[in-house]
Amino acid sequence: MNRLGNFKRGLNTWTLFHNNGSKNIHHNNQHRHSLEKSIINHGKKNMCGLVAAIDDIWTTSTSSNSPLLHDKTYLSKTTDILYHRGPDGMMVDMGKFTSSSHSKHNYDARWSMGHTRLAIVDPSNRFADMPFKFHFQTIDPKTGEKREKRLHLAANGEIYNHSKLYDSLVQSGWNHDRFSGSDCEVIGHAYAHLGGVKAVSSLDGMFAFVLFEEDLSTGEVKCIAARDPVGIKPLYYGRTKDGNAYAFASELKALVGSVDPSSVVAVPPGHYWTPEDGLVRYHNPQWLHDEEYKPWAASSEERKDVTDEDVRQAFTAAVQKRMMADVEYGFFLSGGVDSCVVAHDLLP
Repeated sequence: MNRLGNFKRGLNTWTLFHNNGSKNIHHNNQHRHSLEKSIINHGKKNMCGLVAAIDDIWTTSTSSNSPLLHDKTYLSKTTDILYHRGPDGMMVDMGKFTSSSHSKHNYDARWSMGHTRLAIVDPSNRFADMPFKFHFQTIDPKTGEKREKRLHLAANGEIYNHSKLYDSLVQSGWNHDRFSGSDCEVIGHAYAHLGGVKAVSSLDGMFAFVLFEEDLSTGEVKCIAARDPVGIKPLYYGRTKDGNAYAFASELKALVGSVDPSSVVAVPPGHYWTPEDGLVRYHNPQWLHDEEYKPWAASSEERKDVTDEDVRQAFTAAVQKRMMADVEYGFFLSGGVDSCVVAHDLLP
């Protein structure tokens, strides 16, 4: 949810937005144009942004010479292109996979990540700034062998069920503490405990993320990128100019100059991507792929009748979970039926 709002009441335009933590409410017509300009400028800063790159150790035998992987200043400047998405913090990180003695290459694979943060949850905690680094001791569920893994994560979005998901991980044997209150931190815990596909499917929220995994026990390196079921958060990827690495970004302009333009692809809504399998749809309900899906035409035995109260409860739950924030918030109210109903559930 954006941290600004626009309330129209009669001829006056009421605006509510945040500026360095302070709240300002204006309701004078003579300031309307300057306020609208201010709203636009503030509205640009309403989400996080990410940049990431990794050597293609899966299909190539040569390390990429892309500055995204070798030049931290270049990585910082590229990440700074996305500063308007997250003005509350910017961090970059890069390195080598220390145990990447993979059978398909004989070089030290490199990785890099940059992130700009809009602090919505746990805003004052610098441990909540990304990219995240995780170091986990895990047990292979198939062999029972101990595994030591490092994960690197950059994410954009909000995971509404982060607390419930983490609790469920603990109940199923996960014994690693969280180091921040960030809702996106749970992505790393879920990935390490459930695996990539199950982790992505367990997330309830709007998100786009890139995660790199290094298994220190085997030297195996993995990569996954994913986007939420509706595609609220954007994510693009492509190959670097020399063709030897993958690059990811929240916006196309952050890839300009670093990738082959003809290789750039938008991760579709409800999909994840891995170098082994490419794009895979993980969100695939029947109504999405079956043109003949008509639940209202089912027999009375198969059909579940939906009451007004069912709709009301579902709607209220959908609105309330999106109120997850440790900062003040605002909303746009156009005066239409839909926004008025949302406002009804937002206000006390």
